[in-house]
Amino acid sequence: RFWIDYLRCERDNVEAALDTAVARGDAQLAIEIVAPIGWYFFMSGELEAGRVMLGAALACDGLTEPALRAAALGVYGWLVVNGAQLEHAVAATSEAMSLIERIDDAWMRALVASTDVMANFFAGHLDTVETLQVGLRKLADEAADAWAIGIADLIDGEIAQFRAGAGQAEAAFERATSSFAASGDQFLYALTLTESAEIAEWRGDYDCAVGMLERAMSIAERVGFSVHPMAMRSRL
Repeated sequence: RFWIDYLRCERDNVEAALDTAVARGDAQLAIEIVAPIGWYFFMSGELEAGRVMLGAALACDGLTEPALRAAALGVYGWLVVNGAQLEHAVAATSEAMSLIERIDDAWMRALVASTDVMANFFAGHLDTVETLQVGLRKLADEAADAWAIGIADLIDGEIAQFRAGAGQAEAAFERATSSFAASGDQFLYALTLTESAEIAEWRGDYDCAVGMLERAMSIAERVGFSVHPMAMRSRL
């Protein structure tokens, strides 16, 4: 919670630093300022602010380090796809994927690939999603990282849930919660619990669903997430 509260307090300074970098045409610095905090905007529910700031950094003229630009494009696409401009989001994550061979870090490659899968999924490009899932799983396994494997399982669960594969989705969500617990990512752990709760609702196990939602809500309130607790409460 410290870092979420800290970033909220420092927002004016971050925006001022970004404006200065953009005004100077320093694209590298602009992306360095906002790319590392891109996920914060989703966790805090400040999607529009994140879209604007990342969009300004990415639009800045000048040379940028490919891996950092790819990360910024991926997170930007994720923030955009949670709005109305679905094809714009796909364009951003597709550009990120075009840079993936220039990313040395295996974890970062998995992160970028995960945003591309979800952007295409949300945009309804179901004919390409399965192939993208296979690619993401390969990258996650190469990273040999609990978080990367967890995000691949979470996405597999989301897509299986959409296709009415309740059993497959539940198993994927269980694997994801274990991975996020191991990696210490309480945000995605809580988010995955809410997805598991929906599967429990489907099978009529309402006590289990309520327990999962209450647990997720407790984590969200303790850590400081602002969007998902509201969604959780509406289902209790």
